[in-house]
Amino acid sequence: MRLRTMLDMLRSGRLELLLTTSRAMRASYRLAFLAAAVESGILTRLARGPATLDDLGVAPAMRDGLEAWLGLGVWLGELRRTPDGWALRSRLARRLADPAHDPAAAMVQEAGWLHPRWIFETPRRAREGRPFSLGDQDGALVARSSRVLEEIVGDAVDDVVPPDGAPRLFEIGCGTGIYMKRAAERNRALTAVGLELQADQGLRYTDNPRLRKNRKKASPSSAAAGCCQ
Repeated sequence: MRLRTMLDMLRSGRLELLLTTSRAMRASYRLAFLAAAVESGILTRLARGPATLDDLGVAPAMRDGLEAWLGLGVWLGELRRTPDGWALRSRLARRLADPAHDPAAAMVQEAGWLHPRWIFETPRRAREGRPFSLGDQDGALVARSSRVLEEIVGDAVDDVVPPDGAPRLFEIGCGTGIYMKRAAERNRALTAVGLELQADQGLRYTDNPRLRKNRKKASPSSAAAGCCQ
């Protein structure tokens, strides 16, 4: 860039705008890249060690495309290229690849593609009078990501549910019923009813033998309810 051009851009504010926009784009690209790496399973594969394009199972017609995508990961600082193939570089990428941190990985997936879609579509839907529905949500993904706060919410449940007596609990949006289970473990005399409108996130009874199956249809979108006592 010529000095005169740079000075003109600086005086007009275009240079500051360019730099600010570039920083914002990089953060957005990083989140989208990590979300795709988690969803595709590539992050998990690279956690086992370096991998070549052949190791990643790329179709012949997409070798150049995947190599460019992996190169983006290098530019973002998430990956590195070694003589043995592509490998994880950043601490964040390595931690997200750990199954113990699946809730955080799911949160990255949400922020990387689900939330941007809602943000992008909201103004147009508002003009067209098309509200979002439960079908526009990924219930399984949200259930995974919500567990990132499980310990904090669990403490809140312990503070609210008395250890003695026979309290009754009604939870709206109970998801998998994990906090009902927490309450039932704190007070074995508890009676609880949970309501979940997303059928794929209805109570996982196999995870909690103390939850008695009692599913009911509440609307076209379906509802799942369960009791424990």
